[in-house]
Amino acid sequence: MIAHFNGILLKNTKYGDTDLISQFFTQEQGLITVLTKGVRKNNLKKNNTIGLYQLLSPCELVLSYKLNADIFYGKEIRNVPPIAYLNSSPFGNFVTTYLAALIAQFSPPFHQDVPLFHFVSNYIKLVESIKPSFTNIALHFTVNFLEITGFLPSIYQSESNQNTAIQASENLKIFNQTILICCETSLINIDKIGINAAERKITLDFLVHSISEVLQQNRLSKVYHQLKDLLK
Repeated sequence: MIAHFNGILLKNTKYGDTDLISQFFTQEQGLITVLTKGVRKNNLKKNNTIGLYQLLSPCELVLSYKLNADIFYGKEIRNVPPIAYLNSSPFGNFVTTYLAALIAQFSPPFHQDVPLFHFVSNYIKLVESIKPSFTNIALHFTVNFLEITGFLPSIYQSESNQNTAIQASENLKIFNQTILICCETSLINIDKIGINAAERKITLDFLVHSISEVLQQNRLSKVYHQLKDLLK
């Protein structure tokens, strides 16, 4: 059987000598797994096919599948359009990997979430259009993504109820202010606000720690650790 999807690429895993297993966040079925045969063989021949497989690439997918199977098979994949800015530097690649891991944490397999898909898709398009600072993309996306999914920690709790990571009153104040700024400021204007490195780290540290505790896994923490020291 053949199916058509709109998807955003979140993860690639090499399989065998030439194949690739990819995870896509799709508008139609949430998180799906796709096996594409021979794609890495094309890359060895200096074909541009592998360029389709950049993380966070918006894609149109034509896939084959069998009923009750948990994997799809890639027939045709088209970028719409290819992303450039997010993959324009090593730092951008770290940010892209972090964002993809965050999205994957909240994308259950075969669970459609059209509003969340539209948010992610439109955010990526806006980033490519206005090219904001990478240091602010990670924080701004995380806050707004968690707000949409309902996992953004309350900023109005009393200090006595806060996690020990933000017990200090000054850190609590910074966390609250930074969350409010990100919620109330569009991506277009976020670079004008002047959030400093300490504010970004305090806020992201707590948010990632909170997500990892709620979901009881540390994959996102591991990816964030690679990005953390670059958030200056």
